[in-house]
This record gives sequence, C-alpha cells and structure tokens, in this order.
Amino acid sequence: PDKHDPNVLHFAKHVKVCPYDWGSSIESILECTAAEENIRTTITSQKTQQKQQCPSTPSDELFDVIVAADCCYMPEYHPMLLESIHRLLHPSRGVALLPFALHSNTADERVWGILNAARDFGFRVEVLEAQQLTPQASHMDSKRALVHTVRLTHHDQE
Repeated sequence: PDKHDPNVLHFAKHVKVCPYDWGSSIESILECTAAEENIRTTITSQKTQQKQQCPSTPSDELFDVIVAADCCYMPEYHPMLLESIHRLLHPSRGVALLPFALHSNTADERVWGILNAARDFGFRVEVLEAQQLTPQASHMDSKRALVHTVRLTHHDQE
C-alpha cells in the first residue's frame, strides 16, 4: 500500500505496539495502551471532557488485532501465549495472527500442537497458506524460511 494513502494513514494512527511477557498480568499492556490514549486525549480539552463523560468499558480496552510473530516454536509456552491472547483479544471483532516457522528445536508435531491447544481455549482456528521466503543465510534450512500463519478468532464471531 501507498504510505501516503489517506486510508492507510487513518488506520495507522490507531496502531499501538506494546511489549508484553506471555502469561504476565494484562494490566501492563492495558496501561501501555491507556498511556498512549491519555496522551491523545490531552491534546484538546474537548477530547478530555468526552473521555471523562464516556468512560471506556473493559471491551474497549481489548485488541482488534494481535500479531504474535515467531512465538510458536517453543510448545511449552503455548498455554501462556494462548491465555494472554484469550484475555486481550476483543471477543466480537478481534483476530490474532500467529506467523511462525519450524525451527527444528523440537518435533514439528509439538509446534503444530498449538492448533488443538487454541481450540481447547475456545478459539476458531484457521491455518492460512504458508509462504516460502528466502533463507536469511546460506546454511539455513529452507524449512526455517517457510512461514506458516494461524488465524485465531473467538467462537462467538460470525
């Protein structure tokens, strides 16, 4: 997309990137997003007054999109990752994307175990078409450059 496209710029101003440790309290990430929101609302007193009159509901603080890139290769952390996504993803419009490659640090089947684990958390699971990228180094196995993507949504979404 064209970086000067007004539609791209419109949505870009709503993007927030916040560091987060899987399984930790979601308060830290909600504080990160609230801090950015508070900066925007103090720009004009009118926005501040609107914010005070219409306090956000808990679902307003949740995420429409979560991208957890290259986070699936350690199966022992799948439960914490999925719990975090479950707690932070907006229930009616949220989507989580989990792009990853198989690192050969464990059996591939264990990494793919995230699909059943996600279903156990109540997610609708979709595996998108894999994309073969060029390996970053000549000694790198092409399998490490094959990017798989899992799309998660809550079951109550139509």
